[in-house]
Amino acid sequence: MALTNVKDFKELLEIIPKTVLEKVWFFPIKQDRKNPDVPSGTILKGNLAYRLSRYDAINRLKWGKNVGIYALKGGLMFLDLDVKNGKLIASQSILDSIALNPTLTIQTRNGGIQKYYLNDGEYNNQVIKENGIPIGELRTDWYYVVSVGSYVIPDKHSCGDGTYRLFGEYREINTFNGLPGIILRRDEVKTGEIKTFNRPETGPISLQNYNSILESKGKQRRKIK
Repeated sequence: MALTNVKDFKELLEIIPKTVLEKVWFFPIKQDRKNPDVPSGTILKGNLAYRLSRYDAINRLKWGKNVGIYALKGGLMFLDLDVKNGKLIASQSILDSIALNPTLTIQTRNGGIQKYYLNDGEYNNQVIKENGIPIGELRTDWYYVVSVGSYVIPDKHSCGDGTYRLFGEYREINTFNGLPGIILRRDEVKTGEIKTFNRPETGPISLQNYNSILESKGKQRRKIK
């Protein structure tokens, strides 16, 4: 029996606004793990060959495999709060300030939490620190989270059961508006250069050209099981 949770993932798809869902970028994550399920050396950033449709993502979860979500301008961004010895590292005052701007919350495999926000591209990827101590990360630009519904083997000291689950009763995704008392980098997210990589059959090709070839053939992605 698969330990993944298709029901919660389907509910996520219903919660994400339709205009935003078109820009959300799903991709394959290895079964029971947190790392991408692609050949070694693969460029994933912007690579249509490994972008999953929502239906492909659902099927992966049905098979017990995992799904990742990239933070992307116009799509989603994530506040990932760390946990230690079963407790969130962030102080109660920080948690209270986060609660003032409610948004969809996910419980992670180890009992931590992730906040899903709409991504307007205002904030950079960054480690969040409170009094010099890292308490989590803000993931905004091609950094990813393991999606709700996935399963990752929990740590031995974990208070979670390994499954990423919808948490609480709030079921909307709102725009991130900062953290009171914490200075965040607010530079506009910049699009990086599209890289060149080697294809065994043809040699070097730019990712942009590769995507164009896929689209000209009516393909959006490589078949991924």
